[in-house]
Amino acid sequence: RDLERGRDLFKGYDIELVEGATTDPPSVTRTIAGAAAVIVTTGTTAFPTMKWFQGSTPAAIDYEGVANVVNSTPDTLKRFILVTSIGMERKDQMPFALLNSFGVIDEKRKGELAVIEGAEKKGFDYQLVRPGRLVGG
Repeated sequence: RDLERGRDLFKGYDIELVEGATTDPPSVTRTIAGAAAVIVTTGTTAFPTMKWFQGSTPAAIDYEGVANVVNSTPDTLKRFILVTSIGMERKDQMPFALLNSFGVIDEKRKGELAVIEGAEKKGFDYQLVRPGRLVGG
């Protein structure tokens, strides 16, 4: 979200940081051109906020945005890492059922499936990371 913060955070590492929006496919294609690895850490709130009314819904970010990245992966891509969410296989159990009240876990799972299908089709390795309670950022 903030390229300068990212540069400060990864200062001294051999990493190229680029800025783009997963909701803008041409931006995604431009930012990951020639990449060997992509790490997607996008997400939105589990409950409706003003961000949702500005287009940052779970469907737009956690599924469509991830699918846009998968669909834009270059032939050079070897590894795709998606940071998603805990509770994917327990979405009907508490507290995950509450978190999924507005469908965020369902949309994140659709994003995971887009990565899995993209990996099968395009031949890159992938890793799904499912941490619990990510806030801020």
